Amino acid sequence: GTSCAPGDFGSPLITNTHTSGDGSALNSPAVWALDPENPARIFVATCRLWRGASDGTNWTSANTLSRMLDGNNAPTCQSSNTQVSALAATGAIAGRGDQAERIYLGLAGAGDGAFTHPGHVLTALVTPSSVAASTTWRDVTSSAVTNDAIDAEIFNRASARVSSIAIDSTDSSGQTVYVGIAGFGGYGFAPLTWSNVPTLYGSTDAGSTWRNLTNNLPNTPVNAVLVDPENPSIVYVGTDIGVYVT
Repeated sequence: GTSCAPGDFGSPLITNTHTSGDGSALNSPAVWALDPENPARIFVATCRLWRGASDGTNWTSANTLSRMLDGNNAPTCQSSNTQVSALAATGAIAGRGDQAERIYLGLAGAGDGAFTHPGHVLTALVTPSSVAASTTWRDVTSSAVTNDAIDAEIFNRASARVSSIAIDSTDSSGQTVYVGIAGFGGYGFAPLTWSNVPTLYGSTDAGSTWRNLTNNLPNTPVNAVLVDPENPSIVYVGTDIGVYVT
């Protein structure tokens, strides 16, 4: 509330120790989110994904839900690993007895120094009992952008950072998702040398196909995307120069 002060928050609940030292190799703070399936749990994304108690208790290496998402595996994140830059989770999907939820992860881009899988998006179904060894991550970056012939139907061909992932909470299947890209074109900065750099994508099939939704958005990075929880036809997009709405 308005009376909160820095001292009211106490000591950090999740530290570098909880993630086996992954934080030592990160270029920016880890992405995190409370688990919508159970807010007593928290997701923390480094170069891999962790899930554990949000009060920081009983964390071990068994709390990982993935290995290094760029495929360059090691006991802990290395400076050469591509960092996760965006995270979203659906909460338990209706009609499933296993309480599975769908998670989407976006990776840092070439401009962030990422060399392996820059700007990729991955997704997986996880249950409350899932661990890294039992979770299958699907890289949906190679899925066709069906309305973007200009870019040869390639998703994020500039390999820019995935800045935001937003899920339509009214889609009980968890398959409707929006992805914001922190890229821009026409300024000669490699690899963003094209005049057309899409910065907003959408999918209604969990990334099996994409649509370029950039349309009349300005040529500037997208930093945040939000779907109106009461009216999913309204989507807010925050950019470097302002907020836009459908």
